[in-house]
Amino acid sequence: RLRMNSLSALVNGGISFDTPAAERHGAKPVAEWIFPLYPDEARASASGYRDKIKLLTRFEGSVRGLAAGAPVEIYGIQIGEVTEVKLDFDPAGASSQVTVRFEVQPERMSMAGAAALLGAGNSLAVVQRLVARGLRMQLDTTNLLTGQMALSMRFVPGAPAVDVAIESDALVLPSQPGGFERITDAAGNFVNRLNNLPLDGVVAQLQETLKGASSLANGPELRDALLRLNEALVSARDMARTIQAGVGPAAKQLPQLTQGVQSALDRTNRLIGSVDSGYGAGSPFARDLDRLLGQIADAARSMRLLADYLNAHPDALLRGRDGGGKQ
Repeated sequence: RLRMNSLSALVNGGISFDTPAAERHGAKPVAEWIFPLYPDEARASASGYRDKIKLLTRFEGSVRGLAAGAPVEIYGIQIGEVTEVKLDFDPAGASSQVTVRFEVQPERMSMAGAAALLGAGNSLAVVQRLVARGLRMQLDTTNLLTGQMALSMRFVPGAPAVDVAIESDALVLPSQPGGFERITDAAGNFVNRLNNLPLDGVVAQLQETLKGASSLANGPELRDALLRLNEALVSARDMARTIQAGVGPAAKQLPQLTQGVQSALDRTNRLIGSVDSGYGAGSPFARDLDRLLGQIADAARSMRLLADYLNAHPDALLRGRDGGGKQ
């Protein structure tokens, strides 16, 4: 978005003057009046908000794209701005986190909301009640092309109770992971589930166990179904590892792979009766197969949850990781 007074001002450089609506009935300038210079129109307009509440939050993941001046929003409406983004490193514990300081400007809210926050000694009590209702800070992408981030206030259902502390005149608010962080966590859980499956030995086990498949009803069909199921799971595992490495566009394949795994699993379940009739429901092979199919069904459910999240948040495929959160 480009805003300018004129093309010549853009080419030659210049300073724009304007009077914010809230200031048009104030004192008139006199000789040697000092006009503060702001980097952009948004900062100039925000300068009219005199009252500010200082807060901070912390993230344990990447905050790339977040910088001083970034907006602080709730329900998509700006109510403040970020003032500082700083890395805190603890040499003793060999851990690090990012502290984000920001200010909320109550005058951007309704009169009742501003009065509640600005009342004598009320800020801590009001913020504590909001946190008890699930208020959490989260990073959100405001521009997919540039990667610019905003700090958002979200109400998270079922969020655990957290006491609001005060550090150097700032209230400390809890945070939660952003959208893509949840995707990569889910992908990691999915990879772990699949790594626990004996995929590498499935084909050899089937070839050895099903040598007498001719004695089974639908024996060849069952062998084919299990082999196809194995192929689908190997492809899904490779794709999940790619997502976990941070390559978002690879997740576009997830819905198709999920459907492939589920279809192969359904076909195998339809043919499972041939194992019971040929080997007996209590045979070691039948028990091993039941246990394996149960594990695969759990993995398929994880895939569906991940695919559903991507369908609800398609923008996650266009960007990298968001920041992680700290409760």
